Amino acid sequence: MSLDHLPVSIAYSPKTPIGADTYPQEQTAFVQGVTAQAKAKGYQVAEQRVFVFVGYVPDIGPQWVVLHAELNNQLADTYHAEEIAKEVSADEPVASSFWRLSDGQVIAVAQSQPLPDGKALVGYFSLAK
Repeated sequence: MSLDHLPVSIAYSPKTPIGADTYPQEQTAFVQGVTAQAKAKGYQVAEQRVFVFVGYVPDIGPQWVVLHAELNNQLADTYHAEEIAKEVSADEPVASSFWRLSDGQVIAVAQSQPLPDGKALVGYFSLAK
């Protein structure tokens, strides 16, 4: 399954993945953090999609707990996915969740530390052994 088929939250702006030129330093640190977490679990990042996470109520900002619940429902219902690990950290990423889909594919969803403008990055990562 392609990462393009995963649900795109209404809390992402833009609704399409960003390029490497958007928040380049923050995005590099974020992806490196997810890559390190994946490696510690025996995986490598095969594919990624990164979005700007403005939150469901932009005045409040990004809320991982709400995003995780929304994705949990969609991944479990649509892809019969099982959450196999989750982490919260003071480093990058600030929160992450690892899922095994019914076809055996493993994906990670992660949120970055807050950006200077109060937004955050959120990424979908396809993992391979």
